[in-house]
Amino acid sequence: MFLEPGFDPIREFVLRGGSPWDFVAVNTSPIVFAELPESMGRLDHVLVVYGDHTTGEVRGLVVLFGHLQFLVRLGAASFDESFVLTHRVDPLERCDRHDADTSVPVPAFAHLDQVGQEAWWDSIETAMQRILAAAMAAVDRRTIAEIVSKSMAETLGKVTGRPITQADCDAFARAVGERCARVFCPDDDAD
Repeated sequence: MFLEPGFDPIREFVLRGGSPWDFVAVNTSPIVFAELPESMGRLDHVLVVYGDHTTGEVRGLVVLFGHLQFLVRLGAASFDESFVLTHRVDPLERCDRHDADTSVPVPAFAHLDQVGQEAWWDSIETAMQRILAAAMAAVDRRTIAEIVSKSMAETLGKVTGRPITQADCDAFARAVGERCARVFCPDDDAD
């Protein structure tokens, strides 16, 4: 199918270049992937290839971090049945899955000049805000866990079952405070 003439324009683009906006468009009707039943994580990367047998159109949906979404006009061909191929990657858990997840609707491709600036801007801005909020939450959780675990190891040592003393608590609180200051107020170290 992909060798048929209906895929010549995208092949030509890949081989010789041109305007990517003839083939790629921002999805201005974003899908909330974290709420779909087949979702693996909050920030999945998803690639969907959808073929519509009634129109012969084959298009893709590329989703980065669960929110930044692009439609790709791949080509046209004749085929007997519509199809969906999906590849998901959960970058946080480092796992992936191939399937034919039909719960992902692939919107129609709209050329850049058919999309208003406001819709394009809103879609990108909303996606980036969601991605950055989720990324910062993950970084915060990891940073906090690291501060706590390093401070515990430094002040309490191995878990031996011994009673914790007031001195242990004071040392732990001091270690956590110092690590927090280094992480969250790095400019203060320069003084």
